[in-house]
Amino acid sequence: MGWDTGSGGPGGTWGAQVLHPGARWPEKPAPRSHAPAFLAFAVVVVLVSLVAGVAFLGFGHDWNDAPTAWDPQVAPIATQVAALRGLQFKHPVKVNYLTPDEFAKKVTSSPQELKDQEKAYAQQAALLRAAGLLGANVDLGDAVNASQSADVVAFYSFDTKQVYIRGTGPLTVETRVILAHELTHVLQD
Repeated sequence: MGWDTGSGGPGGTWGAQVLHPGARWPEKPAPRSHAPAFLAFAVVVVLVSLVAGVAFLGFGHDWNDAPTAWDPQVAPIATQVAALRGLQFKHPVKVNYLTPDEFAKKVTSSPQELKDQEKAYAQQAALLRAAGLLGANVDLGDAVNASQSADVVAFYSFDTKQVYIRGTGPLTVETRVILAHELTHVLQD
């Protein structure tokens, strides 16, 4: 009992199909499951993500360098920022008070960095000139450096996990306002 000729079951496209009395259509083979391959792939992706996350969080910064208490000038600002944002700092961050020259070195590009970015600055300058927003004799790299060294008062570095402030004396009102903004970046980080 069974098939006289095989064409792959009902609805086949080649050969005659004759079903003998009492015979049943052959069952289709069960579709192959891709679950084991997908599961193996998913496990590999999760493991790689975990290793990358541990490497990023664990090796990117030595959290033992974090101070145990806030700088006395910064502590009241940090307390108010945390209250206004409804968040808590995980730990205090180091605050570095720099002379104007030291601070300028931190926020500006070195001559080599400017040379490395020369092509990008030239493209941006051409676009700004085409729009009528930049004069013909302006060096965009130098202009960015001058602006950075003149306008930036404080900043938080996501790389070093520290705050840098221009000046070594008591905080001015302007510096306190900008520091509050930078401490918001600390909370975000």
